[in-house]
Amino acid sequence: MWFIADSVSSSGLRSVVARDGHDFADGTRFDRADAQAEVALAAGSLLYSIEPVVEGPGVARVAVSDAVVAGAPLMWFCWVDEPKATPAAVNLVAYADERMPAGTIITNMQFASMMNTHDGQVGAIRWYPADGRIHQIYVAPERRRENVGSMLIYAAGAFHQSNGWPGRLHGDGRRTDLGERFVASLRHGQRVADLSEPQPGMDPEP
Repeated sequence: MWFIADSVSSSGLRSVVARDGHDFADGTRFDRADAQAEVALAAGSLLYSIEPVVEGPGVARVAVSDAVVAGAPLMWFCWVDEPKATPAAVNLVAYADERMPAGTIITNMQFASMMNTHDGQVGAIRWYPADGRIHQIYVAPERRRENVGSMLIYAAGAFHQSNGWPGRLHGDGRRTDLGERFVASLRHGQRVADLSEPQPGMDPEP
């Protein structure tokens, strides 16, 4: 996977296109002005794109290729920042309803002022922007096996790149049994370390 990024917009975000294949090393990042940018844009297959919002709700819109999230519901996301956490963290909370256009990322403040209800939530992802390490992924039990988890990873990865944060999304060796089964199905499983510390499940006990 490699990235082609525009210059920073007035909102502080970048337009980013991610392509997938073996033409460039995993994680390679091109500035749109780079001599190789056009080659990088034409090589491989489209994975996702993200654009800062100029008009309309939200701060950005992300689109992920159906080839990697086939069957996933249409989702939009609420960005929840945790700057005082140790380490600082970022969350995207996913909703599958029609309150926002699919792929829209809104701020927590926009969420609170416009539609302060968690009805329709299908999952969430939490990661550390300092290095891209994923802390947690949660998918509502009734929405599992619908590629919601994969959509969360790609949307979060797109937002990470759009912000220009260092590194790329990846996982360490700590995860639940459910997480281990999920990792086995990932398209980019090489970004996840081997299981080293099994963790308790996130679902409540019956």
